Amino acid sequence: MANPIVYLFVAIIVILGAYLFSIKSSGRVDAIKLCVELCRNYDGNKTSGPCLSNETVSGWACDIAHYPRYWSDNLEENQCPSYGNNASHFVEVDENCSLIRAL
Repeated sequence: MANPIVYLFVAIIVILGAYLFSIKSSGRVDAIKLCVELCRNYDGNKTSGPCLSNETVSGWACDIAHYPRYWSDNLEENQCPSYGNNASHFVEVDENCSLIRAL
């Protein structure tokens, strides 16, 4: 029979992991919702692939891209400048403000 301390340690790790996952997931969901909202309210040219926000929710940038992607969507000048610096995640929506991906 295993030591009760081991069971307690495993339980704490599982609970902590679930808590951290829920925090990360809610930030992702909030970033997606805000990015879609920013896109719907954007009055510029959505086909030029603008960065809508360098930081919608802490650590999340919001960008419009083509779907399917064009080669130009991968150019640094067509992406949010904050991605890779202070934003470690991004949300991409298409010209119709539909989610492409959130990473």
